[in-house]
Amino acid sequence: MHFRWGTGCGAVSSLAVGLLSLVAVAGCSSSTPVASAPGCTLNSDCASPLVCVFSRCHEACAISSDCPSGERCVSAASAGVDAGAASVCQLSTESSCSASSPCAVSTEVCDTTDQQCRMPCVTTQDCPGGQQVCRTVGYTTACYSTANPVDLAELADAGLVGSDGGIGDASTQTVSDGAADSTADATMQTGSDGSTDGGSTDSTVGADATGSTDSGTPADATPKTDSNVPDTGIVSNPCTKAQTLFNSVGQGDSNPNFTSGIGVRTATQMLVFSGESTAVDAGADAAPQATSHVWVQAFDPISGDAVDAAVPIFPGSGVEPYIQVLAGAVDPSGDIVVVYDFNDRLGSAEPGGNGWVGAPYAYGGGTLEGGGLYAEFLSLSTDGGVAGLQLVKNVHLDSSLIYGQPHATWLPAAQAFAVSWQYYDTSRDIYVALAKFGPNGNSASGGEAPVSPGAYFEIGGAIEYGAAAPFGTLLGVVFATGAYGSPGAISVLDPNGLPIANSPITPVDNTSRAWLALGGVSQGFAYLYDNGSGTSELFVPVSIDAGIAEVPDAGFSGFTFPESVSAAEGRMANDDTGGAGGAGIALMYTNGVSFAYINADGVTHTAPQSVLSPLHTYQSGDLEHIAQFGGSFVISDYSSAENRTYIAASGCSQ
Repeated sequence: MHFRWGTGCGAVSSLAVGLLSLVAVAGCSSSTPVASAPGCTLNSDCASPLVCVFSRCHEACAISSDCPSGERCVSAASAGVDAGAASVCQLSTESSCSASSPCAVSTEVCDTTDQQCRMPCVTTQDCPGGQQVCRTVGYTTACYSTANPVDLAELADAGLVGSDGGIGDASTQTVSDGAADSTADATMQTGSDGSTDGGSTDSTVGADATGSTDSGTPADATPKTDSNVPDTGIVSNPCTKAQTLFNSVGQGDSNPNFTSGIGVRTATQMLVFSGESTAVDAGADAAPQATSHVWVQAFDPISGDAVDAAVPIFPGSGVEPYIQVLAGAVDPSGDIVVVYDFNDRLGSAEPGGNGWVGAPYAYGGGTLEGGGLYAEFLSLSTDGGVAGLQLVKNVHLDSSLIYGQPHATWLPAAQAFAVSWQYYDTSRDIYVALAKFGPNGNSASGGEAPVSPGAYFEIGGAIEYGAAAPFGTLLGVVFATGAYGSPGAISVLDPNGLPIANSPITPVDNTSRAWLALGGVSQGFAYLYDNGSGTSELFVPVSIDAGIAEVPDAGFSGFTFPESVSAAEGRMANDDTGGAGGAGIALMYTNGVSFAYINADGVTHTAPQSVLSPLHTYQSGDLEHIAQFGGSFVISDYSSAENRTYIAASGCSQ
C-alpha cells in the first residue's frame, strides 16, 4: 500500500486521486454523521427517523450514498429479526479496529492493514445495496463500498480499480462442483468451564461412534468421481459459515508394507498419499534394504467411497530404505505438495524403541540414521494420469535426521507453499527449518534455501512443534524453548524471513508438554498447546506494522477445552483461502481423531467433535493430519495396526 485515507480528508494513493470524480464523496464537507445514542433498546429510544440497531441509534440506508460523510451501509441482520432496518449507516465508532481492539460489531471483520471494520462476504450479493463489491484485499475478504473513500483507496492500491474507474473481476468466485457440501452452524454457547463453545454435536471426546454426519448434497454439487477429469480448483467457500460438519469417512486400502499416510483434497476428490516400503533380502550381514514408493488413492468427498484402489504414483528418492509420508497441502488451483522422509529402520517393528516409528509420539535417540527429507510437487493432469495427477518436481529439502512430523501449508499472500520441519544438527541439537516454494517446486521469495530461521528455534527435548501458519504477508512458527515442560514460543517472520518486532514471544510460561500448534486468524495467531491434562489456546494479536502484541498483565485471551483429556497430538490448518477466516484443529485421542474450530476472532470456538473415531485404538506409530482447501477441511488418521489411512472432509449446506 502507498497512502491511506484518513478519517477526514487525508492523503490518498496516486491512482485513487484520479478516481475521486467517479464517486460521490463527502469526506471534506462540513456535514457530520448523526450522533449515536448509546444504550438504546427500542426504536422509540431514538430520535425519528433513526432506528435502534446494535444498541445504538443509526440512520437506515439502502446504499452507501444514503449515508453521510461516506459511511458504509452495513447489514443489520445480525441485530435480530426486530432490528429497525435491513441495513444501517455504520457509525464512526463502529468503523475502526486494530489488532488488539476488535470490531464493535462482532459479525464484522477487521482489516488490520487499514484498521477498518467491514462486512464479511463470499459474493457481491452478500453486500447491501448496489454500491458495494465483495473483494479480497490483502488478507481480508469483505464488502468494499465504492462510495467510501477509504474503501476506494484500498481497492485502488490493491489493483482492483481500473483506469476507467471500473471495479475489476471478482477475486472470489463460487465453484459448486462438490467441493463443499455440508457445514454446521458454529453458533456459540458458553461451556461449563466458561469457554465459548458451539457447533459441536458431541462435547465428549470420541463419543460419537459414527464419526461423521451427511447433511445432504445440493443438486449442483455432485462430485466428479472420474479420476481422469481435470480438477478445476476452488477459490471461494460458497458458504458463509465455517465448514465444521464432516461427511462420510473414507477407508483406505490396507497394505502390510504401508508405513504411513496423510490426506488432502481437491475440488472433486479426497486423496490419501501412503508411504510403502517393501523389504529386500540382502543377506544376514548386509544393511537393511527396501524398495519404496508413494501410493495414492482417491475418494468421493461426500460418500467417502473409494474411486479406485491404491496405486503407486512415484518412487521414493532417499538413500535409506524406509519411507514415511508425513505432510501435504493443496493450493486453490489444485496443485499439491507431499512431504516425505527416509530413515534406516521402521520403529513400528519395535514400538517404544529408540528408532523412528512413523509418527511423532515415541521418539528416542539411539543411532537412527536419516536419509533425507523430500517434497514432491504435483499438479492436475489434463490428459489422465494416476488419480488425475501429474508429477512436476522433486525437491531434496534436508539430509539431516528429521525429528517429528513436518508441516506444509499454503500461503495466500505469497502464493507459495511453506514447509517447516525439525532436524538434528551434528551436535544432536534440534532446530526448526523453513522453506517456501511456488506450486512448480521452485524456491519462492523469503525461502530461497531450506535453512534454520534462527538460533532461537533451538530445542533440547522430545516435543512436537515447528508448525508454520500464515497471517497476511507474515508467517508464524511455533517452537519450544527447551525440554519437556519448558515454555513454548512464537516467532513471526516477514516476507523476507526476518523476525518482526517483539519476535519471538512466549505467550505463557510452562506450557509445552507434548505438542504445540499454530493457526492464523483475522487479527493474529491462535496458539494451541497440550497443558499436561488437556488442551488450551491463547489468542496472540499481531499487527503488520507494530509487530506482536506484548503479553498483557492479565495474559492473552483464550480458553481450555472442558474435557480433562490429553491429546497425543494436535495440528491446525488456516481457514483463510475460501474459508471463514478462523482455524481448524485436529486432535488425536486414544480412541481416534476429533475436530474443533476457532473462529476468526481467535477466541470463540466449537468444542471437539469426533470425526475419525472409534475406528481403531490409538497406538504408537499412528499419524494424524489436517489440511484445508476452499473452506473445506480434510482430516486423516493413519493406523499403524491396520496399515491403512482413514479420511473425511467437511463441507456446507445452505
